[in-house]
Amino acid sequence: WRKEARKWGLQNIAKILQEPDFIFLDTLMGAILYVKKRTIKKTIKLIAVVVGRESKHYIYTVEPIAYPPQG
Repeated sequence: WRKEARKWGLQNIAKILQEPDFIFLDTLMGAILYVKKRTIKKTIKLIAVVVGRESKHYIYTVEPIAYPPQG
């Protein structure tokens, strides 16, 4: 699902930034995540465009993240 989410996210960066379902502020890493929900293989996933400081945690511009959030 990660490859599919990444591909969709890269093709839809403008849509994600213009019409996010959620906006998360990562105060620890100093970044903003613009997030869209997407159903992949019958499971809801969150696809985020990361804006802000680069981090080893953000390998790609579009990073799939788990939904529901873990932890």
